[in-house]
Amino acid sequence: MIRPVFLVLCVAAFVILSGGIGCGGSTSSLGCNAGDVGCATSTPLPVCDAGNAGCASSTPLPVCDAGDGLTAPIRIVSNQEYMNTMAVSDGRLYWNVSWPSTDGGPYRQAAMTAATTACDATPSVFAEADDIYAIVLGADRVYWSGSGATWSKPKSGGNATLFSASCAQVLFVDETDAFCSSPGPYTPAMGTWYGRILRVDLASGAVTEIFAEQSLNVVGLTADAANVYFSSGTKVRRVPRSGGTAVDIATDQVNPASVAVDSERVYWVNAGHTRVVDMWLGDGSIMSALLGGGTPRVLGENFAGLVSMAIDSTFIFASGSPITTDHTPLVRVPLDGSGTAVIMVPSVGSLSARLATNQMAIDASNVYFMDIYGSVYRVAKTYSAQP
Repeated sequence: MIRPVFLVLCVAAFVILSGGIGCGGSTSSLGCNAGDVGCATSTPLPVCDAGNAGCASSTPLPVCDAGDGLTAPIRIVSNQEYMNTMAVSDGRLYWNVSWPSTDGGPYRQAAMTAATTACDATPSVFAEADDIYAIVLGADRVYWSGSGATWSKPKSGGNATLFSASCAQVLFVDETDAFCSSPGPYTPAMGTWYGRILRVDLASGAVTEIFAEQSLNVVGLTADAANVYFSSGTKVRRVPRSGGTAVDIATDQVNPASVAVDSERVYWVNAGHTRVVDMWLGDGSIMSALLGGGTPRVLGENFAGLVSMAIDSTFIFASGSPITTDHTPLVRVPLDGSGTAVIMVPSVGSLSARLATNQMAIDASNVYFMDIYGSVYRVAKTYSAQP
């Protein structure tokens, strides 16, 4: 249950994060910006929402801090269930949720949205679906994949339409194309599917298979003007956008996941080994290599279950799966390898039970991440829980 945990976490947040996530000491000097939905600029609010059982309402403290995420992570929404994908663009966040069907059928899912400046807000349902594997954003449309197909809808609203019946898992969209992975024919002799990477023209919907291989299981994928970069098995590889032979950029990686690229290098995170089911060993890492390959560079190591990553012109931001006993933090590390990883959200103490991060996203100023109890937060890119 979420609510009985919250008071304990407020105390932990006060100890660890000097003000916590909407939690803190006896003063109420922190207020909310006018743009922070649900926050009062002058009237102190209680430590906990009215619906959080077991929380004291007598200690005045605003739900949000100053609104810039510099002093503590800010909770944008809460009470979301089974989130596993997130994207941000044009001042709005998008993520998925699940809930039981009213007729006893399979769980239903929805793409939810809220303003990036919101604080303890009520999100809006952007679209409903039978299943949502991933949400990615184009220039003016939102794309989501699930149940073996990909759908899209204008960011401004309107009706959802089928984008491609071929894309089982849309993973990247740029100005002209969408790239996705999709299972091909099942091979009984091999006991595996024949995996494919597809390119779909945004304007015409034309589908081109650019790479296929037995047992191919694409986890992370991105693209630049010339190539598509992807992680699968123990490798990070590239293939021309027009199709062709895959070239290994890095081999002998341990469960490589998210992939990103700039003009010179490819970046990825390794989730690491598992010691038993649902328990990461703690040997995950943040890596990079030249676009043409060569010896990979270790940018950060000894993390558990890293699965999500994003880059800007200076830093890599990475987070991990909540399916771990060694809760993975939200971390920041320089792209050029010039410094050590900085813990933005900690993975020690009782706070880690709340802030074991999963998927995350970034914009020009903030990092957005979800916790394992159904809340979405933002924090400034420069924030650090370390002294």
